[in-house]
Amino acid sequence: MEKTKSDKFSFTSHSISCEFYSYRIVHRPKLHREFRAALKDLPKTYDPEHKQRFYKLIDTFGTHYITKVKLGGSVKSVTSVRQCQASLQGLNMDEVQMCLNVEASASIAGQSLNSESKHCNKDIQKSDSKSSFSSLFSDRFTEIQGGKNTEPDLLFSSDKDPSSYKEWLSSVPQLPDIVSYSLDPLHELLSTKDPTRKNLRSAISHYILEKALWRNCSGDCQAGSRRSQGEPCACSCQGDPAVTPDCCPTRRGLARVVVTVQRASGLWGDQTTATDGFVRVTFGGSLVKRQTRVLNNNNNPHWDTAFDLGDQDLSAGRSLRFEVWDQDNNWDDDLLGECVKEVGNGVNEDVCNLQHGRLYYKWEVRCAPSLGGDACMDYKPSPIGPHLQKVYVSRHAQRVPEAILKENGVFVGVSGAP
Repeated sequence: MEKTKSDKFSFTSHSISCEFYSYRIVHRPKLHREFRAALKDLPKTYDPEHKQRFYKLIDTFGTHYITKVKLGGSVKSVTSVRQCQASLQGLNMDEVQMCLNVEASASIAGQSLNSESKHCNKDIQKSDSKSSFSSLFSDRFTEIQGGKNTEPDLLFSSDKDPSSYKEWLSSVPQLPDIVSYSLDPLHELLSTKDPTRKNLRSAISHYILEKALWRNCSGDCQAGSRRSQGEPCACSCQGDPAVTPDCCPTRRGLARVVVTVQRASGLWGDQTTATDGFVRVTFGGSLVKRQTRVLNNNNNPHWDTAFDLGDQDLSAGRSLRFEVWDQDNNWDDDLLGECVKEVGNGVNEDVCNLQHGRLYYKWEVRCAPSLGGDACMDYKPSPIGPHLQKVYVSRHAQRVPEAILKENGVFVGVSGAP
């Protein structure tokens, strides 16, 4: 859960299990003498003063006991995927899930699903590494129960060690482990006539609440996005070709560009009158052009005109060109000077020296979400705010607040008798 605070992650899971044996305890199991002694030592009442006495028993013996187990073998893998990093590979989470399924089925069944496999082969060619999906998305936690195994990534081993899964499966009957179990709360071991039963049940309920997590979104959606209907803590972006529905960039180099023509000083365009000045702005070669209004008879004009050029692909060019003109009859306008500046991520102001005078301008380049670097070509994680890092256990979960604990009857802020 800790890693979810550092970036936007999605998780996909794969599992398989086989059961060979099972057993259960008797209906009324005999209690161990240490447990009986601990129960006998409990106070007659469960209240703030005696809370810690009950919690000490729970810390020692747990909240529940196992009533039934099934033995065999199981493999569970959880793969964490940085959402926007996958987007920059041209992939969405549904495709990642499907293609990991294809590779897992190849390890388990020895063959891939044909139609899905062809689709995934095309997708992998779009990626930077052109390797398998399980290699491309390898941040994975795998838990293997039962059997004998030397391959840690067992569900995705078809390329590395094709026989490893079958070898593990054949060893499970001789080396089984617990693959599933049933639980009952600890107070069920006590007679319904025993007054300690009710007290222990309350203590267990409070103990679990204090250990529980409370979902609380760690941030608001940015302008242009809104809460997702399916996931209240996720943001959804619509109508912007530069970002995906998950608010991730569609490719590297994307940025919002705003150029402001501020003013000029010391212009000289006409012999007998002051300058009728205007400025032409070109970005990325000749693809994007803008022009200010004409300010007549003014050698020191203040345009203060901002041009929002929208989303631009800096990888296709990021040169910003200014031309300062003196208007005459349109066909014989005079070019007073020009300059070209290569812009990058951030907010900057600069001066363009003309043949006569100077032009003052400003530009703002904001990389698309999860992009950074001067040309917005670098992947940039999206962590939660520094002030939330210690408060939150995961990206959208924190400990249950004291107010809610109190509403549920939990004794908060008491140490109690030892």
